[in-house]
Amino acid sequence: MGYAITSSLIKKGLTCQNEACECHWSSLRADPKKFRKKKPRKPLKRSYIKRKKTVKKKKAVKKPTRKKLVKTLDDLCSLYIRARDNEKYGHCVFCFEPIEHCFHFVNRGHYITRWDLDNMVGSCAGCNLQMNFRPERFWQWLRNEKGHNFVDALIAKSKQFSHFSNADLTEMIKTMREWK
Repeated sequence: MGYAITSSLIKKGLTCQNEACECHWSSLRADPKKFRKKKPRKPLKRSYIKRKKTVKKKKAVKKPTRKKLVKTLDDLCSLYIRARDNEKYGHCVFCFEPIEHCFHFVNRGHYITRWDLDNMVGSCAGCNLQMNFRPERFWQWLRNEKGHNFVDALIAKSKQFSHFSNADLTEMIKTMREWK
């Protein structure tokens, strides 16, 4: 990418390296190989200024965020339920397929029953997805398995308000790890 050589190039200190060249400054295009810039002055050495040695601070142990605590607890509960039901039933409790997911009767938005082990069973991916479209089939299985009073108590429990602090979640994680 060339540009016409003008007086601004001369002001910048560009000079022609080819002494035998008969170039005219107004019509010639700048060639980086042909023109060189004058060397700038070197800055003075300041050896008398000593830099302070930086001391590396030890990194503080970060507390896990709420999001990480919830995800860890979800993963631990899922692993526990799938192992429990794989040992107990050996397959999905609804359709005899291999267990792939942790099935929640009351959805996970209700925190009070989200990690309640009575609210979960091991299921295949298809049954876990069908719960969104035809829940009555799954509720009927739970009524047959555990009884009407249990189902009513689970629904009543899910409607209660609860807030788990980070300390509560950490305690729940510790107990889930002990069960493994």
